[in-house]
Amino acid sequence: MRMLVVDDDTVMLALLQEIIRATTSYDVLTAGSSEEALDIINSVPADYFDCFLLDIQMPGMNGVDLCRTLRKSGLFPFTPIVMLTAMHEKRDVDAAFSAGATDYITKPFEIHEIKIRLDHAQRRVAQLEAARASDDGLHAVPNYGLFDFVPIFDVDGVVDYAAMENYLPSLPKQSRNGSVILGVQIRSVEALHAEATGLQFSGLIEDTAEALSDALHGYACLISYAGNGTFLVVIESGHVPNRGLLADQVNLALQKQGTHLTMNRDTQIRVICGEFVRLTHFETGSIRGYMQDAQDSALRAATEVERNLEKFWFMGQVAH
Repeated sequence: MRMLVVDDDTVMLALLQEIIRATTSYDVLTAGSSEEALDIINSVPADYFDCFLLDIQMPGMNGVDLCRTLRKSGLFPFTPIVMLTAMHEKRDVDAAFSAGATDYITKPFEIHEIKIRLDHAQRRVAQLEAARASDDGLHAVPNYGLFDFVPIFDVDGVVDYAAMENYLPSLPKQSRNGSVILGVQIRSVEALHAEATGLQFSGLIEDTAEALSDALHGYACLISYAGNGTFLVVIESGHVPNRGLLADQVNLALQKQGTHLTMNRDTQIRVICGEFVRLTHFETGSIRGYMQDAQDSALRAATEVERNLEKFWFMGQVAH
């Protein structure tokens, strides 16, 4: 496996090179600037690098802009991009993950932390590549399972689920404790998945992500698809949207996009929001618990709506 480390500090660059070589199986190449990094990348095959480790504060093109450039190139959709920086304000963390970062490590760091973060990132990529390889090759996109993490590209504020898991612990304590998670559920997603092709279902997820991103424009938030038709939104608790209005805005956007037509359906596709889940404290493993609570809340809301609709139609038939 090959890794490119980019940092304008020659001492830090040499230190990172030694740490990574001593604790992982990566072959390490280094660059002293984003521009040098792009020259190296352009001189090797597209699949040459398995991971990138980028400093943020660099003259010229900074690490966040380099990360964004790598993602937008289309050559590294799943390649781990880990940011290593002394910058730890929420706006810095948000900018890095919004640009496509997989993880975020702040200086000073423990040596073993580098290995742990790189191991996590590589396992995530192996899972995605295995899922893509398991497709029979007859479809334009893989036949994603209902609970699979469908990748979403080039939608503002939308990050990979694994990146979202890394984002929350990376936030400063005050910002993390001042945030909430909101689950947004596509209603009747099991039936939609059962009747859709791989292309149709991934299109449904992408359309919903775009509609949700547009509806949340102006809010300080990140969005991730968690599988099973559920999106998670991490947002500052001091400025949150009205949940009913948010669902209405997303539903209207899906209707205007004609998403139901791409699914060969006459009925409209709808979402519903769960309750806000507040991040009250942080312990090992608690982040996933909060994320699961938000997913469960959204699913309960969707189930309740469908149950009430069934009761309504049943009562109407009896009355008739």
